[in-house]
Parts: sequence; C-alpha cells; structure tokens
Amino acid sequence: MSSGVTEVYGAIFSSDPLLLEEENQVAYGKALLKHLLLHRTISSCVPLQVDLHDSLSVEKFLATANHSTRKPEPSLIERYKQSRRGRTPLSPEDLKALREFTLVFDARQTQERHDPRFSGHEEAIESLKGKAQESQISQRLRIAVVGYRVGISKLPETGYFNEHLCLLGRHPQITLDGTGEPSRELRLSRTRGLGNAAEWENEVISGLELALRREPHIVVFPEFALPSESEESQSIERRIREVSERAQADHFIFAGSRHIGGANRGLILSRKGAAVSQAWPHLKTASARGLGENVLGPDTLKFPTYCASITIGETTTEFAIMVAICYDAFDPSMFLNLVLQCRLYSSSFPSIILVPSFNTSRHFVELLRDLSCVAKCVVVYVNGLHGDAKMFAFGYAILDLVGKESVVIDQLKNSAAIANKKKETLKARLKESSHADDIVTADRLRKEINLFDKKINAINLLRSSLADRIEAGSLTHLLTIERSGVAGEPLGYFRSDDIIYYNIDPGLVYDLQQFREYYYLGDSFLPEPFSAELIDQTLKEMQNRSSRRDA
Repeated sequence: MSSGVTEVYGAIFSSDPLLLEEENQVAYGKALLKHLLLHRTISSCVPLQVDLHDSLSVEKFLATANHSTRKPEPSLIERYKQSRRGRTPLSPEDLKALREFTLVFDARQTQERHDPRFSGHEEAIESLKGKAQESQISQRLRIAVVGYRVGISKLPETGYFNEHLCLLGRHPQITLDGTGEPSRELRLSRTRGLGNAAEWENEVISGLELALRREPHIVVFPEFALPSESEESQSIERRIREVSERAQADHFIFAGSRHIGGANRGLILSRKGAAVSQAWPHLKTASARGLGENVLGPDTLKFPTYCASITIGETTTEFAIMVAICYDAFDPSMFLNLVLQCRLYSSSFPSIILVPSFNTSRHFVELLRDLSCVAKCVVVYVNGLHGDAKMFAFGYAILDLVGKESVVIDQLKNSAAIANKKKETLKARLKESSHADDIVTADRLRKEINLFDKKINAINLLRSSLADRIEAGSLTHLLTIERSGVAGEPLGYFRSDDIIYYNIDPGLVYDLQQFREYYYLGDSFLPEPFSAELIDQTLKEMQNRSSRRDA
C-alpha cells in the first residue's frame, strides 16, 4: 500500500490516542474512507489484459512465480533457527535471503515481549495481592492470545527451515476436458503439511494447556495454527476437547484453522459448566488471493455470531463473539457485514471480533482499528507469522493506554478546558443574538451549546472514571506475558512468551464504550455511510428483510 497506513494512523493516534482533537477526527474519517474504498481494492486486484488469440499474452497471464532451485546455506538455516527460538532480530541481509525460501518470521514484530512495562502473568498476580478487590486479575475480562508461529515454505513439497506447511505449486497447463479450466485440486490452491504433524500437535496442546491454566475467558490461536491431518498423529480435535474438559473454568476457544477439503476451516469449542460443546467448524469466507489462496467459503448467507456467557467476578454477561479469519476482516464486503452484525447486537450484547491471521502486511493491523471504531466493538488480533497481537476497544488501541495513564488524564483535562472555552464563546454570542432578537441564530447557538455540554460531560465522566481506576490499580497489568519458560521441541516454533494475556477491567470497556457513544455526537466525523443515522436505517432494513424471510 502506497498510502502509508501505519504512518498516517501513527501521526493521528500517537499523540491523541482517544481521538479528542477535531482535526484528528476529520483526518481519521478521511483516511478510513480512503483505505476502505481505494487501498483495499487496489491490494486485492492486479489488472492485466489478456488476448486469447495471442499465445504469449495467454502465457503471461497464466505464468506463476518461479520457485527457487537453490538450497539455503547451513549457516542461514542456523541463524534463522536461533532467531525463532530467542526472538532476536535478523540482519536485513538475512531477511532478504530467507524470503527466497520461506515466509519469514520477523522478531521485530514482537519486541514488546521484552518491554519492562509488561510483567509476567504470575508476577502480575503476585504484585496485586493485598490490593483493592477490583484491581485483581480475577475480576477482569481475560483473553489469552496464543501467538503460535507457523512456518510456511514457499517451495512446493519442500521445507528447509523445519516449516509446518508448504505452499502448493500451481500448474495452469493441467486442465480438465480440454476446457482450459484447472482441476479442482489446482483451483483450490492452498497449503499442505510437511509431515511433522505429531510434533506440531504437541506444541499446540502445550500452548493451550499453558493458556487455560490462567483461566482465561477466551483463547484464540492464529490462522493455520491447527495442525494438518495426518494418519500418524492423534486427533487434534479430541486432544483439544480433553484439555478443555480438564480445565478449571469456562472458556471459548478458537483453536486455529487449517486448509482441509478445499476450505480454510477453523475449530471452535466452548465450555459452559461441565459441558463442552461439539467441535464447531468455522469457515473462512474471503480468500487471501495475494498469497495464492483460493478456498470454498460457506454455502449460505448465514454468518455465525457465537453466544458466550462470561462470568467476571460475581457477574455473568452474555457476549456476542464473531470470528473473522484474516482476510475476512479486510475484504470490504465482509468488513461491512461485520460492522452491521456488531451494531445489530450492540444494544443487547457487548461484541468481540476475533481476527486470527497469517499476515505478511504491517498495514493490515492498523486497519483493524477501523473495524473496532465503526462496529463499536472489541477486536482481538493474532498473527501466525510473527506471533504479534493487538487489541482495540471501540477504536482505541489498548496498548496506547499501557503506561500512559497520566498522559491520557492530562489530555482529557486539556480537552475539557478547550471545550469549556468554546462553550463560553457561544454563550456570549447567544447573549448578543438575544439582544438583537435573532431567533434563528439564537436557536442554533443553543443547540451548539447543548452539544458542547454533552461533550464536556463525556470527557469529565471518562477522566473521573479513569482516575478512580488508576487509584484502584485496575489499569495496571492490562497486558501480561506468559513466562513459564516452556519451549517447544523439536520444531522450535513455540515459546511460552508467545502467549500474552489481555486483562481488561470490564468497567474500562464500559467507560470507552460510553465515551465513544457520547463524545462524537452521532459520529459526524466518520464518512456519511457510517453516520449513526444511516447505520440505524440500514439495521432496520436488515431486520425487515429478516422478518420477511422468516414469514
């Protein structure tokens, strides 16, 4: 993407994480529309003319990338192995050399695992002992993100770096019935296991057991983390169910996905009380064609929203959980479907969208902020390539609040002062218009003053609530790292600190939701199709259509 999405959003949110300033709101609204309608489209299509009467033109269209016939140097293989195991960055030269053979893990994407702001999970629990009840991690919404790193070779049937999968080769000259149509196997270009499924299963089960030991409400693995089927390996579904049954608390698990039967199919299990649900297959809808994927999606218009009863402290809340496997969160049509589905349930249930991915683009992550903002929901992302993760709540990045609480409080205080000053100016103009008997102007000014009162009230409520939560300690340890020291062998793609935990005070989620709802006053800064009024109209039409189908 030539837009520099990361740079644009960084310029807006690095100094204004709550999007308080009007100029930043306007800039973000414009950038969101540009990215959704233009840059997502550009990245999903490569226009190329083909002349069916010109063999060279046809060959050019059918041509695929050539695969390397060289072997990597043993020293490069060893350096990459050590980088994976130690999460140490590689040189630019090594990264370039590796890209010839494999989809490359980049340790720079998870450098926060070494950040002193983030404690080990056990250490965090110990540090909160004896402090206020509301500060305890047991009183928070807990989401375990298992950033299991999946190795995928670019070479058909071959992997030099102990990868789990390889990309299938494509041979467009093989056709059916002389029609020029590729066979089904080739039409559904996907990945294939490289024969290490048993070891892979052991690492995934180890990660799941570690995560469930911390009693999270939700566990999410990335795309492709679910091991390939193999006659030599045990049933991964059965082993995951057994781990779920042994766990001490209820939970919702997205155990990763895999290519199987022409689909990219995820595995979901839910535990409620003593009952573990049936294994549920969740299908990816939109193919990541840029990576050569071409999968069969659902054969129905129905898109599942999973119901989850989550008990935090003494309170049980029904959550609506949606899963968007990687490109499903990026495809414009699916993006809009997710927005409408979240907004449809928002009045009754808080919504969480899980985005398990295998993602090579750093821009993709920033665009998940758009989904969280417009859908008014929580979005949790995890990447099977680098193991990185991100969480947004109503458009705000949780990481932007970590260690920056006092800065945010000061920004809210300054914004309230600026808004009060503007309100006083409007009140002075109202007084003048009243003397001049200008009824129309006076009425408009009263409405503007009323809007500023609402904005100021939203700012003050959030500032007061955040101050209380800071004092209580419930904003500490929003993100913790698993530091049990476990490392997977012999594949070496899993470490315990691939697991991070989001430990979110439910009151903070409510505060951000309320601020998001009342500070922006109808979402006037968003592109018109996403205004509150038009979204409400669309939701009514959706409900009317649903009623007509059910009649």
